[in-house]
Amino acid sequence: MLCRLFLFLAHNSNINVTAYNVCEVIEGVFCDMAHVMQEDMEKGNEDIDNISISKICQIAIDAAAVSQSLVHIGAMITSALTYFHKQESMEDNVATMITKSRREFDHVSTSAYEFLYNILRHKLRELMSCFVFIEWNAKKDTGTCFESILEITNYLQITMQWLINLPVPIRENAHFLCCNTINEGLVSFLTSGLLKTITVASLRDLDCSISHLKLFSDRCSVRNLSLCFGEVKTLVNILLDKSTPYAIIDNLQAFSDENQNMGRWLRT
Repeated sequence: MLCRLFLFLAHNSNINVTAYNVCEVIEGVFCDMAHVMQEDMEKGNEDIDNISISKICQIAIDAAAVSQSLVHIGAMITSALTYFHKQESMEDNVATMITKSRREFDHVSTSAYEFLYNILRHKLRELMSCFVFIEWNAKKDTGTCFESILEITNYLQITMQWLINLPVPIRENAHFLCCNTINEGLVSFLTSGLLKTITVASLRDLDCSISHLKLFSDRCSVRNLSLCFGEVKTLVNILLDKSTPYAIIDNLQAFSDENQNMGRWLRT
């Protein structure tokens, strides 16, 4: 596009085209590109269950790459305008065009990251809806992780591979978001009243599941990631403590009602 524009100027030296006109056209093209990427991403938002995480990551990467490359493109445009003797207010026009165009692509990239977080949160909550099917009244513990927790960590292990080319802060934020979402989901389920009773055997298996989650988080090589599960770990430790009345274990609804501030206390 830029080559065609400059060739047009080269072969039409008498045409009244200023640096402002050239920059305005180029800015319009870049903004249209950014809007197309944004619309493509927003279409996926209408069907979040089937949106491809790899596609969202690619949009984010592409938008960020274009934004960074615009600095060098600006230098190229400046050189071309000088060659074609279009220097009037050239530096201000080019700088303004580059700034506005970069803002558009940075917005697309930021939106893609937010959309990625929403997808991960949505998928995890969908997987955690299976907690109701866990055998919470088991008479004997298995000493293993719950199947639903294994499904969650397997999903994350595969999904996080798509994030490998994203900036490190974005990747780490995604990891923390996922682990915090799982922790909050477990605590909410245990204290919401959906779970009427739970046996010590089931609590021990839940403790194994939390250990599995912490082991998974340690293998992600993200500093302090396993601390995300501190709240649910503390709750399970309280319920397994020998000094905890069995009435609490037999009636989590009463435990939740009488200790409605417990969740807030654990989060501090």
